[in-house]
Amino acid sequence: MKGTIRNIILGAAALIFAASAMAEAVKVEKVEVLDKRVSLNMPTTFSEMSKDVMKVKYPANNRPTEVYTNAETTVNFAFNYTVNKIAESQLDAFAQQMKQMLAQFSPKISKVDVNGQKAVLFDFVTPAADTEIHNLMLAMSVDGRLLLTTFNTTKEQAPEWLEVGRESLLSVQVNK
Repeated sequence: MKGTIRNIILGAAALIFAASAMAEAVKVEKVEVLDKRVSLNMPTTFSEMSKDVMKVKYPANNRPTEVYTNAETTVNFAFNYTVNKIAESQLDAFAQQMKQMLAQFSPKISKVDVNGQKAVLFDFVTPAADTEIHNLMLAMSVDGRLLLTTFNTTKEQAPEWLEVGRESLLSVQVNK
């Protein structure tokens, strides 16, 4: 029994180390988005998704403002600077509403500090036509409006990209 628990702990530590090592292996650069209103560290291999591809991938009523993607368009950063008014003090209430809306996906919700600003991070998996999508969504108030920054990757690519996406989201900076 002692040996089994020790092996589990060592295995978990190895997985954490491997994920960190993979995240460090990906080269990132600071990218300004949303008319330079926001910046974040993003993999250098990502580029802005064309409007035509966005129309195919995102329904009109949920289309983000900007999307950056890998070459295969299977790993994405989506930015939606909404018209919805929200103050930092309202983020907890927003998180509870989102928790109810996403209940079928059992979201994990964390309060985070992102470059000195309060934010909420949602972590959940949703079904797609031929796979599952792992989603990380960061919600924060920018100039009194709701900014949603989402990272998503296919289940198959999550071991390679999920930690990179999390680190990128936590690097979001509002440019004054």
